[in-house]
Amino acid sequence: MSLNYQPRYHKGRMKEEKQRKEHRGRQSRYQPYPKRQTLKIETEYSLNQNIYQEIINIFGKPEIDLFASKLNNKCDNYISWVRDPGALTADAFTIPWENLKLYAFPPFAIDPTSDVEQHIPSGLEIIRKSFLKKGIPEDSITIMLKSLSESTLRQYSSTLQKWWSYCKRNKIGVYVASVGTIISFLRELFQKGISFATLNSHKSALSLILNTSSSDEALLKRFLKGAFRTKPSFPRYDVTWDPMIVLDYIKQWHPLESLSLEKLVKKLVMLLVLATGHRIQTLSKLKIENIVNMESGVEIPITDLLKTSRYDREQPVIKLKYFDERPDLCVAKTYKQNVVMTSHDNNNNKSRYLVTRHQKTPHFLYNGNIGGPIRAIQSRTKASGH
Repeated sequence: MSLNYQPRYHKGRMKEEKQRKEHRGRQSRYQPYPKRQTLKIETEYSLNQNIYQEIINIFGKPEIDLFASKLNNKCDNYISWVRDPGALTADAFTIPWENLKLYAFPPFAIDPTSDVEQHIPSGLEIIRKSFLKKGIPEDSITIMLKSLSESTLRQYSSTLQKWWSYCKRNKIGVYVASVGTIISFLRELFQKGISFATLNSHKSALSLILNTSSSDEALLKRFLKGAFRTKPSFPRYDVTWDPMIVLDYIKQWHPLESLSLEKLVKKLVMLLVLATGHRIQTLSKLKIENIVNMESGVEIPITDLLKTSRYDREQPVIKLKYFDERPDLCVAKTYKQNVVMTSHDNNNNKSRYLVTRHQKTPHFLYNGNIGGPIRAIQSRTKASGH
């Protein structure tokens, strides 16, 4: 039995194509979401319908077409080569084929080295596919991905997309690679001038999608140690600044009732940083509704998840005592004045963060970003010679 094939033509073009008797070079109008790509006509071939019917008569009707598009799918359920709103998923090689009654007629341009424009998936897609290839159920993967913070996911995405392009360029499997291949990839990035810290981050991202043995990890650590010795990387700052310079500057902003909201917010943020020693992210999570007023001051438990949050670690509690000896530098009283000046916003939104953007807040302060006031005061004290 000869497996003849015939190309699929768009409606309205059949007559023209028959007259020309030449379809090579003609491009499909198939444009997957979200990135528009052009697939050559070779990817839209399908088996002759008569031959396909003979196969069905012998083996029965399949449940899913592994290599198809909305133009040539033989089954209602199909998997596309690239993302397609009508497909169950993209890339048939990322799902298990066991116990599937399937039909497969691979396109001639499925080889990653062909001239088909390659779609670079997002970091989240790459991680999800790596978990699928390890046999993890889809609903479990959704939970596992929650373990990655947004900042970590953004950081890893850059690495994984570089890794994807490197593998396609060198005809290497994305999800199965030797330790030598990983080191070659890291070396290429290192030679482009990235720092040791960035190199270490790249290694962590790859460890998430690749299966590396303990001996592989030892070789990777050896490479990273050599990279550090080749181009040592040290902390950006090796000195500390005198906080009295800032305190002498902001203590002049008194009495609190006479301050503008902009100065009050700047003073509150700087006093919180110096008095608590907590990370900026922690201070950005102080909520009005969590504040507990006490005789000696105020306490604010942090209920939002932080970068340092762990299942076996208690959430921090910010304790601000009244500093009666120096009311011009009292954090608790500065906080209370801030609440008074923003009371209208507080009544409308009880879950508002202590330091957040509201109607009267100046443009430099945004929800979750309190670095602006800190930099403004540091720059001001340096410029004024304090």
